[in-house]
Amino acid sequence: IKSVLRQMSRPGDVFYTAIEPNLLVTYLNGRIAKKLGLKHVFFTWQNIEYRDRLLGLKLRLTERLIRKNVSLSSGAICGNAKALKVLKPYLPEGFKTVVAPISGVDTEQFKPGISSDFRQKNNLQDKIVLTFAGALDNRKGIATILNAFIGALAKEPRLRLVVIGTGPLEGFITDFVVQNKLDGKVVRFPWLSNDKLPEIFSNSDIFLYPSEPYGGWEEQFGYSAAEASACGLPIITTDSGSLPDLIIPDETGFLIQPKSPCELEEKILVLAASPELRKKMGESGRRFITENFSHQVVAQKMENFLRSL
Repeated sequence: IKSVLRQMSRPGDVFYTAIEPNLLVTYLNGRIAKKLGLKHVFFTWQNIEYRDRLLGLKLRLTERLIRKNVSLSSGAICGNAKALKVLKPYLPEGFKTVVAPISGVDTEQFKPGISSDFRQKNNLQDKIVLTFAGALDNRKGIATILNAFIGALAKEPRLRLVVIGTGPLEGFITDFVVQNKLDGKVVRFPWLSNDKLPEIFSNSDIFLYPSEPYGGWEEQFGYSAAEASACGLPIITTDSGSLPDLIIPDETGFLIQPKSPCELEEKILVLAASPELRKKMGESGRRFITENFSHQVVAQKMENFLRSL
């Protein structure tokens, strides 16, 4: 790396390490940057306090490495607001930071009103479509979604659930559908490429993303929730990790507590009962994502930050 950088850079250029400040490779890159006279910048998603995750010697060594990496750097890009809060105790006064995800949302691709035969193909023409897209694992609240759907379906039979993704809970979902006689009421797709999602999102009614803390991890951004919001869907998501950054509660969707199927069911039924509320929240959500997380907005934030170093 050092020889390549020596050929391609000149003193004062920015060397961007898009990885966490608690890693040794960040330190090595910072040392290289210092020797070449470059301005080193690192990236962090970490939204849980290090002292809530680590103990003893591991914590002390981690904090020492973070402080060393900060001392070798000119600035930090924090992927969410909580990441900045976590990093702040290790920063000297005047250290430059910006809150911006590692990339924005393509609001030209993800938008409302995309023409599609998605509903016709899946017998959803007169249904209220709830959609989830993400990894099918415990972090994404899959059990919460299914249990909330069962309760809501008993009160609103027009509901249908679309699940997009693959993961270790595929078998659990299959068994749940069979045991609860949900065949025809749950539509499943394997993992789809990003260009296939907009037509499904745009032709759904409500997006569910009840992510939950798991094994010392919380949601770092929630791109599929942001993309669905850009498509004009009201979002029901959780007060976990960075997800509160993506929603204006009661204006662009609902923010619920993790692992709360009853609360998720309640909010599903509120939205299912009111096409007007779904439309109003969806329009507000599209505007919020476009103004705060579009590619253009995130790129401008990054440019302004890097020019300020």
